[in-house]
Order: sequence, then structure tokens, then C-alpha cells
Amino acid sequence: ASQPYFQARLEALGAQPLLLTTNLMAPEAYTLDAALSAWFGGGAPAQVHEAAAAAYARYQRRLSLPRARRLFATVPRPGPDR
Repeated sequence: ASQPYFQARLEALGAQPLLLTTNLMAPEAYTLDAALSAWFGGGAPAQVHEAAAAAYARYQRRLSLPRARRLFATVPRPGPDR
């Protein structure tokens, strides 16, 4: 659960968090790969969030996509979407 620990700290430093977690999860590389592929492919933050959730649900077989979506925080972003 990175959101409660890092969101305020990152924002205080002027950073805009892209993908934070709301609960404990397995920190597996396929999630990061999906998120980075979406981001560097020109995806908006919502697409990065969806890609990470879809990858996590795909490999964590007992987890539905809606539940995987809730594992990743939706962080409001000021200004343009990117």
C-alpha cells in the first residue's frame, strides 16, 4: 500500500505520482512492464492504471479485473492529462 505512505511526500517534492497502490500486493515485474509500456506508448494516466490492473488480474488468477483496478490508486493530476 504505497499511496498512504508516499503520495503526500511525492507531491510535497513537486512530483506527480502516476501509479500508487491502495493495498498489499505481489510486486511482480509484469505489472511494471505493462504500466511502462502504456506510458511510453503515449498512454494517459488512466490507460497506465488500466494496463497495470489488467496485467495484475491476468497473472493473479483469483483476482478479478475490478478488484485489481481498486489495488491501484487513481491520483488526481493537475493540468493536462500528460
